[in-house]
Amino acid sequence: EVVSVDYSLAPENPFPAGRDEVGAALLWALEESKRRGLAGVVVGGESAGAHLALCAVLASGSKELCSLGLLGLSLSFGFFDLGLSPSARAWGDDMLVLSTPWLTFFAAQLLQGVDESERRLPEYSPLFANLSGLPPVLLTVGTADPLLDDSLLMAEALTEQGVRCETHVYPAAPHGFIAANTEMGREGSRRIANWVRAITD
Repeated sequence: EVVSVDYSLAPENPFPAGRDEVGAALLWALEESKRRGLAGVVVGGESAGAHLALCAVLASGSKELCSLGLLGLSLSFGFFDLGLSPSARAWGDDMLVLSTPWLTFFAAQLLQGVDESERRLPEYSPLFANLSGLPPVLLTVGTADPLLDDSLLMAEALTEQGVRCETHVYPAAPHGFIAANTEMGREGSRRIANWVRAITD
């Protein structure tokens, strides 16, 4: 079964409103999964949703959540460095779903009142957080995505901290590509579905 969280959006509801709502929904899903005798819960998110999903797990305590039945995280083209990763900074003004100015704008709307120099604090940017204790993670991203380095650096950080991580990088795929009815999009979606199926069996 799939539960979709309609979390509050910035700028009307800046961080941590969405994170806390995702965390509350996750706790409910874990309790419901246990009540119904299911295998457990896999958390998934795309782009800003991947950021909030990971932040919610870290804020709630990954080890505790794993003991309650959290099985894994599927994070697609996540925004993990709100101070802007090297690829996000280098992308420039060219708009291919995202651009450097857009990412800067989104971060400012989410983190209202937070100085730009503080956007890389672990609370806001999970790339710099303590990731140990997380369940297995699947990272999905394309090479034509300003957020490419967010996923690549996250894969390095997870591996260094002992978290089982699987990373799939798709050539010339833009941000959000798994939603497109293309061969690359369908393949990305299939791999995610297969990974979730395998981890819940």
